[in-house]
Amino acid sequence: MNNILISSVGRQSFLTKEFQKAIDNNGRVVVCDYNQYAKAFEVADSFYTAPAYTDNDYIPWLLDVCKKESINLLLTLNVDELLILEKNRNLFSAINCFIVGGDLELIKTTYDKHLLYEFCKKINIDTPPTYLLNEIIGNVNVQYSIIAKPRIGKGSRGNFIIKNENELKVLLKEKEQLFTNESYIFQELIRGDEYGVDLINDFDSHFQTVFVRKKLEMKNGETYEGITSSSEKWIDLALHLSKELKHQGIIDLDFLVLDKKKYLIDINYRFGGGYIFSHMAGAELPRVFVNWLLDKAIDAQWLNPKENIHSRREDLFAKIISDGK
Repeated sequence: MNNILISSVGRQSFLTKEFQKAIDNNGRVVVCDYNQYAKAFEVADSFYTAPAYTDNDYIPWLLDVCKKESINLLLTLNVDELLILEKNRNLFSAINCFIVGGDLELIKTTYDKHLLYEFCKKINIDTPPTYLLNEIIGNVNVQYSIIAKPRIGKGSRGNFIIKNENELKVLLKEKEQLFTNESYIFQELIRGDEYGVDLINDFDSHFQTVFVRKKLEMKNGETYEGITSSSEKWIDLALHLSKELKHQGIIDLDFLVLDKKKYLIDINYRFGGGYIFSHMAGAELPRVFVNWLLDKAIDAQWLNPKENIHSRREDLFAKIISDGK
């Protein structure tokens, strides 16, 4: 038997069920989360209420769960946790448990929005001009409007849109404590179309494909409604990023597209909430992961979602509202 553990599973009942369907009689899907009422607990084969992943006893606890449940594949839906798991990859490898992740230093780099900006410049990827506080005050080259974002942030929480230098001065005065210790970046606001992109590598970090979705409506920092797009114009960019990031499995990227220029604004080493829209269009990534785990061939269609499939979230799942015909 080959068993899978999804940690920090939260509300991802959909993903849990899809992994169960994919592994079928070849194994079980176990989940864990700090929240004892996590929705995915209701559908998993087994579930565990976890200590906080920041606790010193978290890794020993998780190793014990992996041993008890004979876990061979471990994926987390939380990048903060992944940073901790990667530091302990050798301990999980020793019990034949593969962590779906990537290079620790690159995860750290892409997690910090200022380091991500520097990384994009280094590898020639377009990204909005980005400044630290000491770089933006009195800078005549800044093109307003700008958006202030926490360097380490999720969704759109804590963001401020600033229309001119006077608004910046007022905000800095009113929220002085918030902007200490270079905790925020200030980024020129690109008013383009927003796209969610899933970059897929195999477990040996070789590029496989890219899923692309145009975001039509957002709620609480997540895509609420989206439509799948052709990957053709994204392949070269995806190949370049895949070689630089060297990740395993899936990473979730956000782009703004304006005048045919693609600006990278965010990277997360995990299944993002937007994957469900590609799944509704025919992607079968849980099945791909399972077959890689079992060393079985995959069907090319599992990595080739249809274009122009328009879907909308409905609670924990999604519904197709137009198939583009």
